[in-house]
Amino acid sequence: MPFWIRHDDGDGKGSILFDEEGLANFVLASGLSKSRVETIVSEYKTMDYKNDEILMELEAFAAAKAVPAHIIAKKVVEFCSPHK
Repeated sequence: MPFWIRHDDGDGKGSILFDEEGLANFVLASGLSKSRVETIVSEYKTMDYKNDEILMELEAFAAAKAVPAHIIAKKVVEFCSPHK
């Protein structure tokens, strides 16, 4: 499911892979409730996160909700392990 993996331009910062409508659809399809999304947004705003940073966090929360943990763990190992 590569659509949820963040893109990195080599600057160490990720970016979302969706436009706003696509991200909204992904978040809704993930099973996150509207109140949970509102809480996430509110918490990150209190920490002075920028809107694009909040969108990346929403993407991460949605992926964590929609994708089984063992698949996320496998992908982390694949993408973060040194190449052999």
